[in-house]
Amino acid sequence: MTTTTQRAATQARHDAFTSGRVCRWKRLGGEWFIHGVGLTEGDIVTIEKRNGGTIQEVVGAIVKLLDDGTQIARVGQL
Repeated sequence: MTTTTQRAATQARHDAFTSGRVCRWKRLGGEWFIHGVGLTEGDIVTIEKRNGGTIQEVVGAIVKLLDDGTQIARVGQL
């Protein structure tokens, strides 16, 4: 059973993702990609890790637009 605090934290992470403030890692075919909303090649984005930490990465080429409006992009370079 989840507590109110856990639900609030989960909702906050979801809201940050759907608003484009935070991205997530996505593994496709053995390769890691950036998964997010409103991605633009060359942008520096914050990516949320499974352990709750974050890292900043450069958005590379957009490779796919998903049906839910999110995008998949390669990791770019400065």
